[in-house]
Amino acid sequence: TVIAFLMGKIDITPLLQADIVSIPRPFSFGYSFHIEAIIPMVMMFVVSAIETMGDMSGITMGGAKRELKDRELKGGIICDGIGSAFATIFSVLPTTSFSQNTGIIAMTGVMSRFVVGIGALFLVISAFIPKVAAAFTLVPQSVIGGSLVMIFSMISISGINLINQEPLEGRNAVILAVSLGLGYGIGLVPGVIEAFPESIRYIFTDSGFVVAGTLAVVMNLVLPKKNEKVEVSVA
Repeated sequence: TVIAFLMGKIDITPLLQADIVSIPRPFSFGYSFHIEAIIPMVMMFVVSAIETMGDMSGITMGGAKRELKDRELKGGIICDGIGSAFATIFSVLPTTSFSQNTGIIAMTGVMSRFVVGIGALFLVISAFIPKVAAAFTLVPQSVIGGSLVMIFSMISISGINLINQEPLEGRNAVILAVSLGLGYGIGLVPGVIEAFPESIRYIFTDSGFVVAGTLAVVMNLVLPKKNEKVEVSVA
């Protein structure tokens, strides 16, 4: 970052213009309820919960080399919900787990609550002292990109390890192939959903994760498992 500053790659104007202290105000933009916005947000929260489950599983496998406990899973999803409720009160986007942390933990093996608490403290300070937040935004994209190369690779490795815990054949292979295939396809060509209502486009436009997550959940509920028998009645 220092080298980038000396090379003239960093503009400190946002840091100079940022306030020293700022107190967040609840409902600064007012509030209202619209069903066409509530339904897409509910679906996105379901996918966000799935993402949280995956991140927590990756953390326990990468940092502690064990399966995720039910108590930990419930606590993580509840924290997501409570955090998102407070976020909407202060007119900011809902909160969710950060997948990059999964890669960091898989790479370092550090999953201490103390470390997480220090990171949360920096976020709180940034919320009340805008100059601190502005200082973080000055980090050049090239520096951030260089640090994320290994992190995103470790995220991929963690995901592959989780998938490999179940044999990829039959039912599991169909769920994975269809969800990833359609999710990736719609993410690349968002124009395929232009004929859908606007409320549906809000959910799926440029968001292959929502498509893949929704399809995986639905197919996991609908497709019979190996030991289940499908009964067909003829009237």
